Amino acid sequence: MLLLLSLVFLPGCTGNNPLDMIRGGGSSSSSSSSSSSSSASAEGDKAGSAAPQGPIKAGETFKAKEKSHLLILPGKTTGPTPPAPGITRKQCGDITDGGPVKGPDCITDEISCGQTIIGHTKGGVNRFNTRFYEKFFCSPATTNHNGGDERVYHLVAPPGKKRLWVTLDTPCADLDLAVIRWQGSKCPSLDSNVQDCDMWPKPGNKREVVDMTSTGTSDWLIVVEGKDDQEGAFAVTVQCVDW
Repeated sequence: MLLLLSLVFLPGCTGNNPLDMIRGGGSSSSSSSSSSSSSASAEGDKAGSAAPQGPIKAGETFKAKEKSHLLILPGKTTGPTPPAPGITRKQCGDITDGGPVKGPDCITDEISCGQTIIGHTKGGVNRFNTRFYEKFFCSPATTNHNGGDERVYHLVAPPGKKRLWVTLDTPCADLDLAVIRWQGSKCPSLDSNVQDCDMWPKPGNKREVVDMTSTGTSDWLIVVEGKDDQEGAFAVTVQCVDW
């Protein structure tokens, strides 16, 4: 017992916390080491961020980066590590328009697995609304999606059984995310036969994630639109993992 107490209270070891060590915190026994640790942590966060450090532009794409500093507890993870934010609040004023809709039909651009794309709802299409999401069981009609523009991105899931994790970062406006399985030269309407659609609207600027399952090669539409008539910049990230 005396030996154990001596080990716990060794000089210079105060402030060590096993949880800090698990999280990569290290020792805080002196002000100089604490300062060094804080500096290293800041650099690590900067290096792990998916968002460009400079001004952003609509349609910009880059390889998605996963957060590397998470403490994952047993039994608590059911998918890939969440991606680092694709856009920050400070970058909201960099763009005020999402650029042209490239097509075909309502599609603004293509997006691939492992990719993040920057966008802005303004200048998009006005094809989806509360009635559409309710009819195809994407989400109950408890949120108004009848105003503002939408941006739609086309994703081709790779062959095999996959889980598709689509993440929306929306620090600039109250935007929502919908993921629709759809193949065709025209985007779906109320008269279409939509088999798979999901969304999980959250209030304010909270990150939204939709998890879908794909068997074989499949086509998906990723829709970003605002509650009520809100418009703003955003980032969409797609992660595809074996299932």
